Amino acid sequence: MRKYHTINLKQIDEKLIIQWQQLWERAENANIFNSYEWFTMYRDAYKVKEFEIFACFENQRLVAILPLSPGKRFGISVSSSIGDTVEPTFLIEQYDKKLFKHFFTSVIKNKNLYLMKVDEKAVGLLNNIFPQLFSPLM
Repeated sequence: MRKYHTINLKQIDEKLIIQWQQLWERAENANIFNSYEWFTMYRDAYKVKEFEIFACFENQRLVAILPLSPGKRFGISVSSSIGDTVEPTFLIEQYDKKLFKHFFTSVIKNKNLYLMKVDEKAVGLLNNIFPQLFSPLM
């Protein structure tokens, strides 16, 4: 049985950078907007001072990561993906229901989450796992 644990980080160390890059090379949903390089470029260019990174591990192996920053959307305080992009900013090794459930349960605990873009496959999984969080118009 797979066992995951998710941590919330405020700093990035060299080990996490290497793991992030390795995850990006093998992840099912890798795109430029969920790469470590894009995160640092955006953070530096827009002078993002406050952020948190949710990192999910299976044993010691990074299997999902999502950088977030605080902000407001529609007048509500939220944690949102870094930058408004046309592609998902969360990076996940595979579209596995147990992994999605563990990871996003950890991410949404005690916070409002706003993701600008979520691909169709992820929406299907998330809607199945958290039907109460989805609008009937979606």
